[in-house]
Amino acid sequence: MAKLCHIPERMKRVDPKVYGCLFCVTGKEEAVVQQLKEASASVRAVVARREKYLTTQGVKSKTAEVFLPSYVFFEAPKEVTTLEWIPRKNVHRILNYGDGAWQLCGSDLEFAKWLFRYDGYLAFSKAYQVGNKVHIFSGPLKELEGQIQKVDRRGKSARVVLQFFNMAVSAWLGYELIEPVQDAETAPNEGKPE
Repeated sequence: MAKLCHIPERMKRVDPKVYGCLFCVTGKEEAVVQQLKEASASVRAVVARREKYLTTQGVKSKTAEVFLPSYVFFEAPKEVTTLEWIPRKNVHRILNYGDGAWQLCGSDLEFAKWLFRYDGYLAFSKAYQVGNKVHIFSGPLKELEGQIQKVDRRGKSARVVLQFFNMAVSAWLGYELIEPVQDAETAPNEGKPE
């Protein structure tokens, strides 16, 4: 029996690409991305990475880390019918639904497309503070505002719950505060016409 995915009206337009996910050896995600690049020029692959602060000997610096270890997402032309180009080394399997379909759909597809919009790298979002509230106005957290569970003002990060393959994955994503704002009248333009 085929897996049925609810597809929102706005997504019913024909997408020229299909998306999938490989389950890999932890720590070998970047090697798998490189293998995919070498195997097929038409396939794009990313590892879900996030920017974060690292404090070493009192010095704060930015760094990146994988926040979904063991997973590599790929985007391929819709015409792809075989998966011969998927590397065997460091790959356990391609994730699939119960019926064997590997093409992501529903919320899994939305998650993959969101990740590809940022090339797999979730840099700090930009935020401003009005009183005791933090408002995200750009970056990956802007698109996830409804899924923000908790905000750590001191650590300048927000915990979001991401849904992927029927798993709720909790991740802390960082933000940077711009100059504090006294009231909503002086807040940055959030894409509203002037």
